[in-house]
Amino acid sequence: MPPGYAAALVRILQRNLRYPPSAREQGVEGTAVIRFTIARDGTVTSSQMVRGTGSALLDQEAMALLRRVSPLPRLPSDFPEARAVVLAPIGFSIR
Repeated sequence: MPPGYAAALVRILQRNLRYPPSAREQGVEGTAVIRFTIARDGTVTSSQMVRGTGSALLDQEAMALLRRVSPLPRLPSDFPEARAVVLAPIGFSIR
C-alpha cells in the first residue's frame, strides 16, 4: 500500500475514534487489532477483530469506527489490486 494512502487511513481512523465514556471513567485501556478490506471505491466491505482489548466496550468501538468511516478514500489509481486488506491497531489510551 502506498505510504501516503496508508498515512491518510491512519489519520482518518484516529480522527474518528471515540473513547467510550464509561470505559474512560473506569480507566480501561487497550489496543484492538482489526483486519478490514477496502474496495477500490473506498467502501469497507468486510472487517473482523483479530485481537481484542479485553474490554467489550473498546472492542465494540473499534468495530463501530469502521462503520463510521466507510467509505474511505478511493484506492490510488496505480494500486494494482481491486481491493486492499489492512491490518490496523486501534489504540485506546487515557492521557
